[in-house]
Amino acid sequence: MLSALTTGADSVVELHVALQVSQAAVLEALETLMAAGLVVRTGDDPLAGYRLTPAGSDGAGGRSAPVTVFGSNATFSFTVQSTRDEPQPDLAQLGDMVGKAWKATRVSRELERAEREKGLLVGDVERESALSMLAQAFGEGRLDQAEHDRRLDLALHAETRGELDRAVEGLHLPTAASTGTPARSAIWFLVALALPVLVVGLLVLTADGFSASQKALAGLALLGVPALLAATWLVTRPEEDRRRHWRGPRRNG
Repeated sequence: MLSALTTGADSVVELHVALQVSQAAVLEALETLMAAGLVVRTGDDPLAGYRLTPAGSDGAGGRSAPVTVFGSNATFSFTVQSTRDEPQPDLAQLGDMVGKAWKATRVSRELERAEREKGLLVGDVERESALSMLAQAFGEGRLDQAEHDRRLDLALHAETRGELDRAVEGLHLPTAASTGTPARSAIWFLVALALPVLVVGLLVLTADGFSASQKALAGLALLGVPALLAATWLVTRPEEDRRRHWRGPRRNG
């Protein structure tokens, strides 16, 4: 990268052609070199006007050591060089500086994304998750009646994610993928295990070549598996009813 800049290539397009890497990778490498003080941009155009600093110019030829930048679009390597007799630069320190600059850029982008998401409209799944969490916190005694009613009103009237976040502040909001109860998940797990047993049992009962005892076992399995699923479903019903009781009727307006 430094050598390419000494040849007169000062734009992203020219460096992309010279180095045979994507333009996105060139931009990320230039940002990293600018953070390290090796390159500056002379204009406002982010795609052109790049030149070496005195520190970058000193490394235009001679012995070299590779430094690798891990970006979101590519893994890009450039070379820090020196022709002086003075000790070689501390590559570990330079790598640490480059890594911190890249991490700061990523953190800034994440904060910007989170700030934008606060303005997104709330969906039904997110609202139901918040209401479920408020009901659970009230049932566990973490919220008193007044605080629960205040947060419930906020959740029911929230239009954006930022407003919904204030309703569940200090509480863990479950994701949409984890809104199902463990008991209900167990039922589906049992159903998945029972299907092969039921299929095999039906084959044994309807096919020839099986003894009476084998068919009796198959019949027992066909009766026992549905009974087990029904018993599991009945056990989970009180938990579901209690959750609906704490949640209360949904308000309109």
